[in-house]
Order: sequence, then C-alpha cells, then structure tokens
Amino acid sequence: IGKAHFPISTKVPEVQEWFDQGNALLHSFWYEEAERSFRWCLKLDPDCAMAYWGLARCGINWSTGLSDFPEVERYKDFLKEAVRRKDSVTPRERMYIEAWDEAMRAGPETRHSTLNRKLHELIVKFPEDAEARCLLAVFSICAGAALGNEMIIRDILRTDPDHPGAHHARIHNWDGVFAEQALPSCRSYARIAPGIGHSNHMPGHNYSKIGMWHEAACSMDAATRVELRYMNE
Repeated sequence: IGKAHFPISTKVPEVQEWFDQGNALLHSFWYEEAERSFRWCLKLDPDCAMAYWGLARCGINWSTGLSDFPEVERYKDFLKEAVRRKDSVTPRERMYIEAWDEAMRAGPETRHSTLNRKLHELIVKFPEDAEARCLLAVFSICAGAALGNEMIIRDILRTDPDHPGAHHARIHNWDGVFAEQALPSCRSYARIAPGIGHSNHMPGHNYSKIGMWHEAACSMDAATRVELRYMNE
C-alpha cells in the first residue's frame, strides 16, 4: 500500500504503525480499509485524538467534496471526538484537527478555501511536514492551480520519491489538463502501492487521454485483478 509516515501523539507505540497504515490508505482513497486501521488505533488507545481525526477524514475528504451528504454525518461525529481531545496533542496535530473543524463549520461554498487557508498556515509553521503539503496539493486540484500543485508535489518527491500521495495527487492534478505531465507518476504509482486497486487504475485516466491505449488497458486490467483478489481473500 506504500508508506507515508505521519507522527502522532499516542500512549501506545503500536498505534503509530496502524495510523501510518491508515494514512497510506487515505492517500489512495481506500477509505473503508483506512477506517479499519484507525478503528484499531482506538482499540489500542481509546483516547487517541488523531485516530478520531483519521476516521473523520475517511468521509470528510476531497472525494466527497467536504459535503453535507447524510452518509457524512457519522464522520462529523468522529471529528467532534477529535476536537474534544485536541488539547492532548502537539501544536502541529492540533492544527490539523482545527483545520478540518473550521472548514466543516464554514458554509459549503467556502469549505475548500477555508481548509486550504488552514493548510497554508500549518505549512508555514511546519515547512518540513510533507503530509500537509500533500493534502494542500490534493485540495487544490481543479482550482486552476495545476502548475503550483506540481511544484508542491516535486518538493515532496525530492525528499520522498516513493510518496504514494504525491504520485496520486500528480495524476489527478494533470488529468484533463496536460495528462502527459503525470507520466512519471503513472509509471511509479502502481509500483509503490501494488496492493491497491485504485493505484493500478488511476494511471489509466492519463494514459487514455494521450492515446496510450495499451498502457491504459493494462492499467485497468491490473486494477480489476487486484480488486478481485482482495474480494476473494
């Protein structure tokens, strides 16, 4: 599933491993499996604020558009639990919780801009935080900032060339803009996270847009095989 380390506060060292697993899964939009990882964090450390924040992100994310759909309600409840515990974490972690909280308390039309502003604040204060930069790139997709996003992604990949979220974000970032710009990540993403259907599928978006039909077919076929194996197991 790839690796994406996200340091958190916890009383149980093992929780960090499960949180990193959930975080890596979130980078590939595998929300159901990510939720299982964060639930196990709470099994080990019931008051882990960031585990609740991770659970909230399984439904309050770029894919759902920070929406008010009925199915998002339980994820809002997870966010409230994270907010209740935000005094138990580091200032950096607290900024993540407050970013999502402030965004969801804003009106639907300003949620993305609110979250982006809070992520900017976090990055200014903690410039070495690759996870914050990756989230900013994701939530800036389709905002007419493809080139700026590419600069953020390149910066992440300079220090972590196998960051699954950065490669995934780059593919989405250039999908429908200049798809060929994402070819390096199309070639890397499935290699980094071979056990996830979406990481195998996603390069096919860009391959098909530039006429690389053979590569697109291989991408979709690989994704189907990975998903089928997962379902069978």
